[in-house]
Amino acid sequence: MAPLPQPSADPAAQPLGGTGKSLLSRLARAQTLGRVPSVAGCALVEGRTAWTGVRGRVGGGPPTLDTQYRIGSLTKSFTAVLVMRLRDRGELRTDHPLDWYLPGTGIGDRTFEQLLSHTAGPGFSARPGSASTTRTSGTPFWAR
Repeated sequence: MAPLPQPSADPAAQPLGGTGKSLLSRLARAQTLGRVPSVAGCALVEGRTAWTGVRGRVGGGPPTLDTQYRIGSLTKSFTAVLVMRLRDRGELRTDHPLDWYLPGTGIGDRTFEQLLSHTAGPGFSARPGSASTTRTSGTPFWAR
């Protein structure tokens, strides 16, 4: 895969002007503070890519469009933000069960509120008289 386009050294040639140089500086700072071997960034203007930048190396070369970064548990936060944005736009109700929007998941009776607050989900059930949850035994729904 081709490398990501590199920002021009000439700020006038960058779609965001001198802002691109500032963004590349921020990437360098993030790489240093995070003590990571490489980092990639992108700026969108009205839904279109206006700037991309990379710092560091991966496997002997600069990051490409195929470079995958480990993001760990951050996906939970991304998912929660997206669900709440859909709620704010009136496209989703958090008190509706998952089956309302995604039928056939095997956990469709749980609401988004329950899933986002970790009071329900695959392999979990509420203990009687308690707000806490416990893991249940058995095969997870996705492995059946």
